[in-house]
Amino acid sequence: MNFKNLLYKFTKIKYRLNSIVYKIFRENFDLKINYDFEKFPKRWEIINLLIRELNMSKYLEIGVYKLENFSKIICEKKIGIDPKSSGHNIMQLTSDKFFKNNKEKFDLVFIDGLHQFNQVKRDIFNSLNILNNRGLLLIHDCLPDRLRSQMVPRSHDKWNGDVWKVIVDFRTHNSLFVGTIIADEGIALIFKIEDYQKVSLKLNYKKLDLTNFNKSNFKKLNFKDYYYNYNSYLNTITYNNFIDLLRIIKS
Repeated sequence: MNFKNLLYKFTKIKYRLNSIVYKIFRENFDLKINYDFEKFPKRWEIINLLIRELNMSKYLEIGVYKLENFSKIICEKKIGIDPKSSGHNIMQLTSDKFFKNNKEKFDLVFIDGLHQFNQVKRDIFNSLNILNNRGLLLIHDCLPDRLRSQMVPRSHDKWNGDVWKVIVDFRTHNSLFVGTIIADEGIALIFKIEDYQKVSLKLNYKKLDLTNFNKSNFKKLNFKDYYYNYNSYLNTITYNNFIDLLRIIKS
């Protein structure tokens, strides 16, 4: 057995152990949501549509991995951030280090880095601070289909992490519009309300009120909560709703 196969086998064992521990000490819930993401556009198609329709010229991607998304983005200026990747227009460093020294502003920021609550929350806060007027923020992997897909630490090859909990958190902010497009593992859309004061939406602008939940620690939300409430928690948007929204904010 070569090193690559041995590493893969070890990783599978680690995932299995993580899953067992999680189910014993955190939560054990077996129901699954049957999303059919193959029917909808991929993330790069949605991003390119926004760039094209809103005449955006500066794009930032946090977490480029194997450039699957980044390489397909068409924008006048694009920058990728990833501590494990390098290449043309790619900065090989963590997002925390990037934001610490960055002076630029961007029209569109796409977050697809480390899928863990604390990191994603920092990335969103930092990204909101570097958006141009009427800028948009997109976050990937917001709609896990089952418990194991959102376990932290990672417990399966297909992993969304607990990004969804951060989106629920930001739904409680009055100053932001937060919705989640049902496409490509779930793509959250965030923009500052004051940037679009003239926008009239039929979609839900209202903040999320979790009266029975301690708002100081969204990390403690369970997948069971998500399973039964994901449409309201994440303010899900169909792709057709997204197209309608795009027409409105473009006008």
